[in-house]
Amino acid sequence: MKTRNTLLILTLGVLLASCDKLTDFSPYDANTSHNNVNALNVSEITAMQWPTDSITFIAISDTHTDYADLRAAVTAINQMDGISFVMVLGDITDWGLFNEFDDYYHLARRLKVPFVTVIGNHDYLSNGKSIFNKMFGPTNFYFDIGNYRMVVFDNVVWENGNRKPDFDWFSQALSTPEGMTSVACYHIHPWDPQLENGYADEMKQIIEANPVVLSIFGHGHHYLEEEINNRRYLMLPDIIKRSMAKITLANQAATIEILNF
Repeated sequence: MKTRNTLLILTLGVLLASCDKLTDFSPYDANTSHNNVNALNVSEITAMQWPTDSITFIAISDTHTDYADLRAAVTAINQMDGISFVMVLGDITDWGLFNEFDDYYHLARRLKVPFVTVIGNHDYLSNGKSIFNKMFGPTNFYFDIGNYRMVVFDNVVWENGNRKPDFDWFSQALSTPEGMTSVACYHIHPWDPQLENGYADEMKQIIEANPVVLSIFGHGHHYLEEEINNRRYLMLPDIIKRSMAKITLANQAATIEILNF
């Protein structure tokens, strides 16, 4: 009997130790050692010298579908010259789990240029919003480079508790000083059912009321370029399509080149 009790105690001890271990490495854990990555990368971008009114960056989206393709994209971008930064337009995870955020971060940090990450609807799942906030920072922010303002806007609705996007902030961010134009960067495209209830119309009205040279987004998993009321919209395909956009801003206009890798 004594032997059986001893074995039972040992077994319970092992189980409790295992539970602690599982808690320490929970996929929902937001205790990342990488904090405010967007702010750090933006500081690198804004510290660059801008000798002319010409800025070139790469835009990709929906990297959650295949991290092997993201690795290939990073390799391809690192072989390019003249790229100032990379804009990743959301859905970097499938389920908003810590290990997915961590895998994305360790692949993207191999880039030779800074990268900026937009939150997507998949990134809200599980404990994803908290992890994103700790790892990358706020989901609404902007930064100025030369004569251009990059406005990163969180327009996720359904996975954000059906909350209305902060259109007041969006409008203020796009109200640039005279002589500047903006690029609007978000995840949910204006034709998606998430932006029903007048949200799509309100967002487009704000864009049309301000000097926005281009809107870029993902979510639709295919390429689409369209002009509506003198405003240009570019949808990026998911990463498994093995394509990206090379965007050059010059003379208050945007030149778009779709690259395959």
